[in-house]
Amino acid sequence: MPFSMNSTITNIIAFFRFLAKRILQLRYNKDVFIFIGFFFLASCFWVLNALRKDNFTNELKYPIRFTNVDDHWILEESNFNELTLTVKADGLDLLRYHFLNKIEVKNIDVSKMKRFTNSSGIGAYAVTKDYMRIIASQLRANSNMELLKISPDTLYLSLIEKNTKKVPVVPQVTVSFNKLCQLSDRLILDPDSVIISGPQSFIDSTHSVLTSVVSFTELKDTLVTTIPLLLSKDVSCSFKKVKLTIPVEHFTESFTMVPVIGHGLADGWLLKTFPSEVKVSYRVGLTRNLYTSSDFNAIIDFSSLDMSNLPPRLKITLNHIPKGVSSVTYSPVFVEYLIEKNKP
Repeated sequence: MPFSMNSTITNIIAFFRFLAKRILQLRYNKDVFIFIGFFFLASCFWVLNALRKDNFTNELKYPIRFTNVDDHWILEESNFNELTLTVKADGLDLLRYHFLNKIEVKNIDVSKMKRFTNSSGIGAYAVTKDYMRIIASQLRANSNMELLKISPDTLYLSLIEKNTKKVPVVPQVTVSFNKLCQLSDRLILDPDSVIISGPQSFIDSTHSVLTSVVSFTELKDTLVTTIPLLLSKDVSCSFKKVKLTIPVEHFTESFTMVPVIGHGLADGWLLKTFPSEVKVSYRVGLTRNLYTSSDFNAIIDFSSLDMSNLPPRLKITLNHIPKGVSSVTYSPVFVEYLIEKNKP
């Protein structure tokens, strides 16, 4: 009748407790070290003799991994990442396993598993008894273990139909620049969109993929780097990272005088403002030409004003700013005015 490996370990522990108690009793005896030496040798021989018996039974954990899933399907997260093997073996082999655990991961080919359909959808299953010969052969290659049983007796997996969609990549990037430097154009992502695959419920609710949050400070030259994408474990993506380009240029500050124009003023009326021009200040890259007054529009919009109750001063709005300029300011923002009829 097979012995339990656990009961043997209990006996060994009890033996060493007795040994420790005996040593404490003899700690003042000059022959204690001789006693310890003989006891140590005796205990080693006793343990080795106990472990030589080949009728121990024990349970081992056998790691598994599911592979070769069809491209049209997704393997739902499974609770099966290991099998429980009941084995009979020499105690030394079992002890070697518990300390070294050198069993290789077993790949389970999902494409060869049988299919089933139920109210929850489509799945696959395999009877673990079919793997007895392969696993037993693997165990015997490194030891004299005899495989008695595999648990569970059946592996069940749920398969989810895969859906795909193309979505834009949204950068999560903050940037600051060195003195006299600025962003010369928009941030460039390559690729700027990716194809994601996953369960339909997840794909339908996903409209973009975010990058990791990154921050760059005191930039003075164009920066090119790669940043990872933030991906859910439920989705696969055509790219794991994207290339980010932050175009940087040195700038100069300039200004131009822009005449104030009235919009929405009834025909036959003339607007005069005091002053008649506003000073528009801006920053522009050193590689670009400076702008003139014709590149800006400074207006007063009368379409949104009550002509019977005009304020003493009117607000100016810049409704056209050329591309490539930044940090645009203008002064004054409010002006005094005079509205009079055109002379015939």
